[in-house]
Amino acid sequence: MIRRLLEKLYPPHEEIAIYTTAVGLVALAFTSPGFRDSLSFIAVAMLAELPAEEFQISPFKGVVLFFGGMIFLVVSLFSLAMSLYLPFTRRRFDLLVELMIMAHVILIFASNALFFHKQQDVLSLFLVVASFFYMLIFFVGYRWGFMNIVISDHHASARQGVIAAVSVAILVTVLSLGFNMHWAHCYALATAYAVGMAKVFAGTNT
Repeated sequence: MIRRLLEKLYPPHEEIAIYTTAVGLVALAFTSPGFRDSLSFIAVAMLAELPAEEFQISPFKGVVLFFGGMIFLVVSLFSLAMSLYLPFTRRRFDLLVELMIMAHVILIFASNALFFHKQQDVLSLFLVVASFFYMLIFFVGYRWGFMNIVISDHHASARQGVIAAVSVAILVTVLSLGFNMHWAHCYALATAYAVGMAKVFAGTNT
């Protein structure tokens, strides 16, 4: 019963869903000043503030922390670039997709936590608690073998990739600029849209 429940909560993942979510993040970077500020805050903290504080205690640890931040940012950019490449190649990148799924689960929680820190209302509290338990169950289930990150055999075409990119970019633009929605909520809706788009594409190819 637990396995069936986990299969419902974490269905098989399509590469097109990872791609569509990645496009949504790029669209947020162009349309949401708050998202750009958050990215700048993270970059400055990892590359300047935290290493500088650690350097005062131990030069070696400061250098290690700086290069660790550099590696994290480079890997993040590389993963984003590879995610945008997925529909345009027939090669399978199952390990990359697994890592990106984990990253998105963490980012969903982190973005809602940041929003709750800024706006402490009942809806924000509900979202941060729900996303925390979603992340917790995900990693506990994955760690102890209750679930596997299953990558579907369906591979989207380049045409479907273009359709998904244009549609999610329009969605994010409307939510961010038209409705002035916080980027955390835009990201959550873009992720849900990406999963729905993957299911539609998979259904048209069966």
